[in-house]
Amino acid sequence: MAVSATSLVVSTYVARAGGPKVTTQCYFVAEGGQYLLRLVIHNGGRSAADVTVHHLHVRMGWDTKPTHDVDEKLQPQFGVTYPFRLEGHSTVEWSAPATALVSRAKGHILDYRWHLYLTVGRRRRKIRVPRRSITRPNEATYPLN
Repeated sequence: MAVSATSLVVSTYVARAGGPKVTTQCYFVAEGGQYLLRLVIHNGGRSAADVTVHHLHVRMGWDTKPTHDVDEKLQPQFGVTYPFRLEGHSTVEWSAPATALVSRAKGHILDYRWHLYLTVGRRRRKIRVPRRSITRPNEATYPLN
C-alpha cells in the first residue's frame, strides 16, 4: 500500500513538471514619441503550449460626464499568426503600436483596470495591464495621464 501511494505521488509530480508553465506580463513602453504595448510570454515547463491573444479591454471615464465613459474591446496587432506555438523553456516578446490609444486616454480618468485576454493551451487568462509607461534608456516609469 505504501509503495503504490508513493508511486502515485511521484507520477503526479512528474506529470505536472512535464507540462507547460507559462507566465505572462503586459505593459506599455515609451520609445521616443511612440508608445508600444509589450507582451512577454515565458514557458518554463518542458512541453509546448498554444497561445492566442483575443482582445484588450479598455475602460476610460469622464469626470463630469459619466454617460460618455468608454468601454471597448480593442484588437492589438502583434504581427503573429494564432495560435502561436510556444515551445518549452522559451520566451517571446511581442510589441503592438499603442500611440493612438495612449493619446486618446490622456484626457480621461484612468482609475479602471485594463486587461489583455488570451488563451494559453485550453485556459483563458486575463492579464492586468498597468497604465504606466516604461521609457527606454533609464527604465523610469511615468503615468499615462
